[in-house]
Amino acid sequence: MPYLKYNKQKGALHIGGGRFFYPNEPIEVSEDEAEALLKRHSDLEEVKADDKVTPASGTDVTKKYTKTQLKKLTEDEQLSLLVELGGNPEDSNSEDELIEQILKLQG
Repeated sequence: MPYLKYNKQKGALHIGGGRFFYPNEPIEVSEDEAEALLKRHSDLEEVKADDKVTPASGTDVTKKYTKTQLKKLTEDEQLSLLVELGGNPEDSNSEDELIEQILKLQG
């Protein structure tokens, strides 16, 4: 199975269905899906399985963030942190809801 990653240094690519691609975070996809995604999104590239790297979202999921610290993060960093914590970005309609969801997931 191929791996695809977002080829920009910052931000995220939302492909629908609650799925995001982030820089330096290859995601395994099916052959058919890889072909379709590469045709639709020039910001994606195929990488080898052994080229996988650790997340570089700029956030640390082991750290417990305060509300103030979360407000200082960019929206992309907040979304990345939420996804890494297992949350769904589509469940938040505003920055405050996004921050509240992150705080709940942190425990």
